[in-house]
Amino acid sequence: MKTMIAAVLLAAIAGQAHAQQHPRYDLDGDGQITRAEFRSVQIEQTMRLDRNRDGKLARAETKAAEALIKTFGGKAAEARIAALWALADANGDAVITRAEAGAAADKRFPVYDLNKDGWLNAAEIEAVRKRSIGQR
Repeated sequence: MKTMIAAVLLAAIAGQAHAQQHPRYDLDGDGQITRAEFRSVQIEQTMRLDRNRDGKLARAETKAAEALIKTFGGKAAEARIAALWALADANGDAVITRAEAGAAADKRFPVYDLNKDGWLNAAEIEAVRKRSIGQR
C-alpha cells in the first residue's frame, strides 16, 4: 500500500503526465490537453491520496509516502514536496480540498503550456517532465 501511495504522490509531485503514455490527461482523445482536462486529472490524482475518503487530503495522510519519496530523492524531493504543498494548500491548514487542488492545477497549467497556445500536447508535457527530472 505504501508503495502505491508513494507512486501516486510521486507522479503528482513530478507532474509526469505524458499525454501519449498517459492518455487519461487527454480525456476526449483529440491530441490536445485542455486546461479543464489537466485540472480534472490533477484533482483526481491528488484525491487518490485521500486515504480516509473524506473528500480532502490531510498532510498526515501523505506522511508515509513523503518519507519514502524523501528516502529516494533526498533534500531535492523534500523541497519539491514542500513547494507543492505551499502551492496547493492555499490557506495553510495542512489540508488540500478539491477546490484547492483545482486552483493549484490552474496555477501549474501555464508552466506546462510552453508555447502559450492555451493547450498542452505530448511534447510540452515531456519537456516539463524532463526539466523536472533534471532538477532533482
